[in-house]
This record gives sequence, C-alpha cells and structure tokens, in this order.
Amino acid sequence: MNLSLMFLCVSGACISVCGLALPLRVTEHAGVARTSAPVSNSVPMPKGAYQPADTVLFAIQDSATNKSVPAGFTVVETWEDGSIRWLGVAFDATVAASGATTYILSDKGSNPASGTLTVSETAGVVTVTTGVARFTMHSTGFNIFDEAWADLSGSGNYDSAHKIIESGNASALTVGTNVTTGATAQLSVVWHTPGQVCIRAAVSAGAQYPMVLYVTAYRNKPYVRIIHNWYMNDFASSSMVLSALSMNFKTRLAGALTATVSHLDADGRFETALSTGEQLTEHYSSSDVYEIKKNATLLASGKGQNEVTGGTKKMGWLHVSDGTKGLGCGMRYFWEMAPKHLLANSTGALSLGLYSSLGPATDWYGGFGRTHIAFVNFSDSIGLTEEAYYAIAQPLYAIPPAVWLCGKTQVFGNTLVHADPDLFAHNSTERTSWVRFFNVYKNTCLVFGHAGYAAALQYPYATGAMTWNNGYNFLWYGDNVDPVNCCCANRQHTANNYYDMAYLGALAYAMHADQTTALWGMGRALQTADLDHDNVNGDCKICPGVEQFFGYQDCIAGNDGNANHWKITGLLDWWAVYNEPMLKELALRIVRFPMNRFANNGEYRSLGHVLMGLASAYEATGDAQYRDRAHLYYTNGPNTGDHCATVLTSNYFQNAIVGAGIADHVFADSGDAHAQTMLLTWARNVAADNQTVADAFPQWFLGGLSKALELAPEDTLIAHGAQRCWEAFFVSANLSPSARAKEHVERFREAPDYLKYLLINPDYLTQYPDYLAQSFPPDQIEKNSGRTAARAFVSVSPNPFTRTVAISFAFNKHIRETEPPFVQVYDINGRLVQTLQPGMGRTTVIWRPGEIRSGVYVIKATAGSQVAAGRVIVMR
Repeated sequence: MNLSLMFLCVSGACISVCGLALPLRVTEHAGVARTSAPVSNSVPMPKGAYQPADTVLFAIQDSATNKSVPAGFTVVETWEDGSIRWLGVAFDATVAASGATTYILSDKGSNPASGTLTVSETAGVVTVTTGVARFTMHSTGFNIFDEAWADLSGSGNYDSAHKIIESGNASALTVGTNVTTGATAQLSVVWHTPGQVCIRAAVSAGAQYPMVLYVTAYRNKPYVRIIHNWYMNDFASSSMVLSALSMNFKTRLAGALTATVSHLDADGRFETALSTGEQLTEHYSSSDVYEIKKNATLLASGKGQNEVTGGTKKMGWLHVSDGTKGLGCGMRYFWEMAPKHLLANSTGALSLGLYSSLGPATDWYGGFGRTHIAFVNFSDSIGLTEEAYYAIAQPLYAIPPAVWLCGKTQVFGNTLVHADPDLFAHNSTERTSWVRFFNVYKNTCLVFGHAGYAAALQYPYATGAMTWNNGYNFLWYGDNVDPVNCCCANRQHTANNYYDMAYLGALAYAMHADQTTALWGMGRALQTADLDHDNVNGDCKICPGVEQFFGYQDCIAGNDGNANHWKITGLLDWWAVYNEPMLKELALRIVRFPMNRFANNGEYRSLGHVLMGLASAYEATGDAQYRDRAHLYYTNGPNTGDHCATVLTSNYFQNAIVGAGIADHVFADSGDAHAQTMLLTWARNVAADNQTVADAFPQWFLGGLSKALELAPEDTLIAHGAQRCWEAFFVSANLSPSARAKEHVERFREAPDYLKYLLINPDYLTQYPDYLAQSFPPDQIEKNSGRTAARAFVSVSPNPFTRTVAISFAFNKHIRETEPPFVQVYDINGRLVQTLQPGMGRTTVIWRPGEIRSGVYVIKATAGSQVAAGRVIVMR
C-alpha cells in the first residue's frame, strides 16, 4: 500500500507531485453482506496539501479492479491556513458479510457518472429525487414528509400508483401532548454530493420543545436516515412529565394490510395481517423486557440481551404493506432511552416511539436532550427495510490507516502517535507492555461501566455490569435513563456518563483506526451532548430551572458549566470523523455561553476546560469569536491563564488540566505568542516541582509538556519533567484496574500525546521506521527457527553534567565477529549527529558530545540486521 503524499513547495504553495493513493478500509461487522451500501465519513488531509477548490481532483477506486466508483466529496473542516483539514467522502461499497475490502482515495482519478440524485428548494418546499424514490418536505404545516413516492424500476414514475405518503397528511413529531402539526419549520440543504443529500429541519412542538432533524437521502436508494434531536429549552422553569416522544407517519396504505416486525437475531420476523382496529407493536419496557404483540395477543418476548452470549441492545424494524405499496421504519439503538416502541395499525399509520407512550411517564428537566437515529423506507421491499436498518445500526465507514490519522496529517494534534509498539519499544518485554497499553486503552474507551470493570473488558459485553440495578450504567451504545429504578426514581439517571469519554474514544480511534471504535463513537458522542452528566458525585439531575450547560457539580444557575466546554472537544472530533452536522450543532450549542464564574470560586482546572472547548470551537468553525474569547482568559486574576501558569495549586491533577487547555489553545491559535509563553511558563514550573510526579495521575501532565517540547525542543528541564511523569505513569498504567472504570480510563488521558517523545524525533514519519527499527523479539525468532537468536541490547550511562557518555551494547559473539557493530547518535529532530566505531571485539564505546547543544539524543547500535536503541539527556 502506498501511504506517500509528496509535495513540491514553490513560493509557499504546495503542489502535489506524486499524487495521493490512500487506502481506505471498509469493514462489515453485522454479519450481513452489503451491496452498493452507503459509506459516509471524513478523511483528514495534511495542512497545506489541498485547497477547498481541489475537491474536484478526488476520486475513489476499488482496489480489486482499479476502477473508479461514483463518489462525492465535501470540505468538512479547514486548517488555519484555509487548506482542507477534513475531507468528507461518500460512496457506495460492496463488502462480504463479516468481511473487509479496500478502496483507494486518489487525487488523480476520474469520478464516473453517478446517476440521478437531485434536490430543489422552492417557496418553502424541498424536493429530493434519489433515482428510485422522491419525497418532499414543507416548511409550513410541517409533517416530516409531506409527500413520498417509490419506483424501484428507476423509471421515475412518481404518480399516484407509486405514492405512499399523501400531501397534507397528519404525520407529526410528538412531545408529550404537544405536536408539530401546523408548526413552521426552517428547512435548509446542508450538503449535496452526487451520492448523498442532507436536509436540516428545525421545528418546535410548543415554545419549550425545539427539535432538529437531519434527513439524509442516498443515490438509488428508497430510504432515508433521520437524526432526531429534542431538548427542553434553555431556561425551562420547571420540570415536565414526559409521556411520549415520537415520530408518527400517516401513509396512503389502506385495505388488507400485512405488517412485519423483526427484532433480528434468533427472534426472526413476525408477519401478520391487520384487520380493522388491529395493531402490531414491539415494545421495550423500562424493565428491560421486550414484547411483540398483535393487539393484546403476545407473539414473542425476551430480555434486552444483556449477557455475554447475547447481542447488543437494539429495536429492529417494522414494515407495512398493502401488496403494492409499503413503508418501513426502525431506529438504531434501544439503549438511548426506555421505554420504546415500533407500532403499525390498520389505518396505515406507523409510529416510532423514541420514548414510548406505552410505558410509564418520567419527570423531565430543563436543558436535557435526547438524540436518536432512525430510518424510513418508502418502498414495498422488506429486503430494503432490513438493508436500511443495517445502514443506520451498523454503518460502514472508510477508514484510513492509523499512521495517516496521527503522524502523517497530525489532525488530532501534533504529538499523537498511532498504535505501533515497534515505533518505540526497545525490547520484546517493553513491546509486549505497549501492546497491552494500546489494547486496554481502546477497550476501556469502548466499554465503560460503573461496576464490573474487569468483566467489562470482555468487550463488547459485560455480565458483571449488566444486572438490572446497574444495567443502565453499562454503556456501549446510547444513553442511560432509568425512569423507575435508579437512585432517584423518575428522574434522569446520569451515573458516570462522563464528559471526556468521547474525547478519549476519538484518540482511541486515531491510534487504532478500526471499525469497532468508529461504531462506538457516535453513541458516546450523542450521549455526551444529551445529558447534564457533569455531576460526577451524583446520579440525578435534580435542578429544575438550571440550564443543562450551566450546572457543574451544583445547582447554581450561573455561568459555571466549564466542564461542558471540555466535552465539546470530543463532540467536534467525532463530528469531523463522521461528517455529522448534528454533532457540530450540539457542540456549539454547549459552548455558546461565556464562562465567568470559575475565576472567583471555581477550580483551577476550569481554565483548562474552557480553553479546550474554545480551541476546539475555533478549529471547527474558524469563527474569531471563540479565539477572542480564549484571549480573555489570560489575565492576572485568580484562576486565569497567567496566574495558573505561574502559581501551582496543591491539587496537582488540576495543574495538569490547565496545561492541557493552554496547549490546545496554542495548537488552534498558533499566532498567539502570549499563550505560547504561558505554556512554557507552566511547563517549566510543573517540571521543576517534585510533587508533580507523586500525583495520582502524573500522565495528565504529558499532553501539555509534549506540546511545550514542540515549542522548546532543547529545553532539558521540560524534557526531564516529562520523562519523570512518564516513568511514574508507566508504573501506574500496569496496576490492577480501578474499581471505577472512569478512573482507569483517565490513567490514559494524556499518555498518547507523549508517546511521540519516546521516539525522540518529532517528525518521526520522515524516517519511519528507520532509526528505531526493531527485529522480531529473540524468543520469537528462536521459536520459529529452532536456533539461538542474536540478541541486541544497549545501555547508556551518562552523567549529563560531564562531557562523556558511556555506551554499552551486547550482540551474540557470532554476530559481532561477522558483522562488526557500529553506533549512531541522532538529535531530537532525527538528524544524524555522529557515527562511532568501537574497537574490534569491544562492547563499549565512549561518546564525547563536545560542543553540541543540550537536549535529548537517541543512541542506536547496529550489528547486521540487529538493532538496539537508547536515549540520553545531555546538559551543558
């Protein structure tokens, strides 16, 4: 595979020379074959490589045939210089069940004609034609879809015989007893590519109940995906009794109807005729039991599949047909909120119960939201209803290699490295430790439960965390709301719904670049946005009248929700990965209010939280208001930038978060010299403080220290402080798992940022994997070959205040005699400083640095194919 992207820079402009040939891996996890299935997500680009006008250059090629497939491209996010940072990619992929295939993103290919996908906007009406279906959405009298047709022949016969939804129908969104019938919606086209079109609709069912829908249609598909978000408005003065939250569709179906419902897996399908007055229902109750009923007759029931041998929480799909026309619908997750239902009746009406009216009501407080992903299939094909379900429940993503997500593009930050232990492991034991680190990091992010952490590592299921009493604390997909049995009955249950999990998960995705992490991220990101889960010591939202994004560990209605600023970092990371505008909208909703209370009686870490959020918002939008708001937090007042960088608090982990926030601001706003000075001031202060490494989480300092080293690579005080924190972390990272998964996850928060500095070379990909290349572990060689392996070892014995460094190495005698070893010294930028040749038969060499600069150096000993490496800090 060619991972190269080479540029010729002329007068500051970067022009592609060799072109881009980036492999994108598409993996199928549901065990269902996909044919021409929609793929949609984003791929990062190096800074300065491509301009927004360059989207016409890109193409997607099937690696098996080398032929281009129809594809569309959008600019999701740009770098500070205006070049493309995240490129939206949309195309159709064919993948075998549980299989994988590779497509190639090229900038020199051709993009073939892709059929007909059109969208028009006229007088408050949006009309979309996919090639096999057409639907309209009306701004006035909003009823979700005002009209819909399906013609699977592709002939475009959108006449009465093919019409499934009639104009002026009674479809509506419902919140409690409030409906959108008669309401006016704001409609807009978010994007339109040859393969996909996305429509945004904003509407309210009463003043306190605003909703946003993102409707995505696909080329040559009769179905659409709907992301539905509802939240109580900012300053609701009291709670409401939530009895229903639903999407309701009224079709033209009449006469003898057949309804089919599927809970998938072993439950199969249930098909039944619907006579006048009858209905078919699949209902999930709040006690984690599902029932499929025809009127009062029970057809099937079961638990929510919460054991290791079971499946993930899900609803399945529902389809209704009159023999010539039909409509199907379903939703992605069960675990977003119980109870839920799918319902069809003999009048041709279908209902998606996002909070089911068939279950008990719950108290609902101002500022809480809820987001769901659903689909509607306008055709009579049950097979396409099932296809649509898998398209939303187990979507396909085109994922570039981890090395591209990290070092090649540095899109997640300029100090993050990918999960290749060979990059930095100096021996087989250390390499094994790093394999464990990456796996535990990923799985801890994927599986996050309050109890039963050890069982939770059995990803993706966890018996120990799945008893009824704490089942809502076990999160793989969706949110945890237990309206009956939580610690505060009939209130939102938010235990350990922690605000930085989406961010940590995004780092796991970057390091591993795997489909499983990508599938997990959407649920976690939506969950992060929906609930006020900053109350880390309690499980309930019990603050009527306090807006969601203000309350922080208390019920004070002040501009105090600083940790909410932090959580938007993860939301915007996942927005960029997925190209999902709902995530961006939710993130900017969170960060829209200035935080002004923490400076007086908040915590030190509040500064870091706020700067992280503002930096992320500025990167995502380029809107100077976020950059300028960040500047306001650098004053000499208490708990603000200059103060926190200069005066440390005894609560050491909070000092670390301050540094991480300043570092994020420096990365987003590279021209802010004052912020750079404050970052270096902070780094030198914490590096000189002996208590730093004794803190419970020394690794939290590594992100800020790593970025400080980018600014001052020769600062030996900062380098030494980072190394001390790293060594203290490496011990704690191998301890037994914490009783609280949250605490164990946080052991890894900033560590990935520092891994690059174990490589020494900040631009490690320029020579990757040259000067730290590793052979197979000796024990593996012996096992495979049956002979004694050559063993490589190097030790460095420096006294940083003298002018000599003793370098010892050990290779098998046979290797030393046939291929004499030599030693090379590299500086922090990966440049060769000196080559040393030991005397014949000797295993030690003395290096006299002479007049070189102080700093961190790599010592590499080579004998034939055997390589060993070590590090040394030289101070003059």
